[in-house]
Amino acid sequence: MKRKFILLFAMGLPLLAGPIIQLDPADGVLTGTPGSTVGWGFTIQSDPLQWISFEGSFLMNETNPGLGVYTDLIGASGGPLDFILPAGAPAWTQIFSDGAQTGAGSYVLSPSSLAGDQNAGVLRVLWVAYSANPYTCGSCFAGSFQQDFNFQVAAADAPSQVAPEPATLSVVLIAGAMFLGRKTARSTAAVK
Repeated sequence: MKRKFILLFAMGLPLLAGPIIQLDPADGVLTGTPGSTVGWGFTIQSDPLQWISFEGSFLMNETNPGLGVYTDLIGASGGPLDFILPAGAPAWTQIFSDGAQTGAGSYVLSPSSLAGDQNAGVLRVLWVAYSANPYTCGSCFAGSFQQDFNFQVAAADAPSQVAPEPATLSVVLIAGAMFLGRKTARSTAAVK
């Protein structure tokens, strides 16, 4: 009986393996200025036997939910090929881009957040698995799954606008005046 259990368990491992998901950045830590949008990219290694479709992602167990707003992006993609990540496909990678709406998800920091404010918790990614191409099979649903990642978002000071030093500004103004003075003197000489 023990041998049968081990054999069945070993045979079931590939069916339960699922995709290997890695967030970018790998530690899940993001920093942004108040009012800015930051987000997570990803690389996903496909499962060798299962077809995967990503249903979505969300934040949970947040320490400071008022810091900003999360928007799921991976669920809108579902996968690289008609909302599916085929079995044995090459790695699927998306960098985070707010403009292109790519990545696992985006986080908009509240404009009223202060430097040093943080929110941490768990980013949960949901997917469903199929034992064959779900567009061509009748009953190949293999189950619904999830994977959790720790995350942290921190607000930072906005980059300051650096004003030129007074000495540098004086040099620029003097050089500009000299250039205009020479040009005016040449124009006057040409007229005479």
